[in-house]
Amino acid sequence: MKTTLLFIYVFLIVNLFAQDSTFIDKRDGRIYKTVKIGEQEWMAENLAFVPDSGVFYYIDTNSFRYRDTTNLTKYGLMYDWETSKEVCPTGWHLPSNGEWSRLTKFLGGKEVAGLKMKSTYGWVDLGNGNGNGSNLSGFNALPGGRYHEGQHLDVGYYGRWWSRSKDGTRHTVPARDGKKRYYLYLYASSYILYCCDFNNKPTSSEFVRVRTYKRAGLFVRCIKD
Repeated sequence: MKTTLLFIYVFLIVNLFAQDSTFIDKRDGRIYKTVKIGEQEWMAENLAFVPDSGVFYYIDTNSFRYRDTTNLTKYGLMYDWETSKEVCPTGWHLPSNGEWSRLTKFLGGKEVAGLKMKSTYGWVDLGNGNGNGSNLSGFNALPGGRYHEGQHLDVGYYGRWWSRSKDGTRHTVPARDGKKRYYLYLYASSYILYCCDFNNKPTSSEFVRVRTYKRAGLFVRCIKD
């Protein structure tokens, strides 16, 4: 009886979350893993397409070189916000706040979504029992850090992804036109997904630093149209 119940539980979990597939980006032939989560289909990897501008490469020394692809396969590439809006392949797009929010709610809310989205490796354990996630959703969020004024920072500690929404008041990055761009992030010491319209007050110096960005480079996760 117990064995039967366990089988049913595993079957339901697998079919509820991670329904894996692949997608070929015809622009460069790169193959991406994709995952169906609820009614949404996401890329299960950060985008790695190389546009003519607005993209940031990084190397293992936490610095940048023009068109250096050392960590391309592992983390993908970082883009500025203007580029991120247009860089997804045909049939896919940069998600809005609402789409990020629907993903989070489907995974049980912001307090637990991060655990199900985080990869099972790569996150620094800060001694509070968090760190790596379960990746139950199949989203496979890696702690790729961020680009900031010529440096690649926070690898192992943070994962950050753009939203196409703007003019928010929380977790935003000022741009040259004075408007703010939303992003969301996961942190190594927490399973909370800081995102979109959840009214999380910025309580750490990290958010204060982010608000001073002159030119931010964050990752892109495309969602299917």
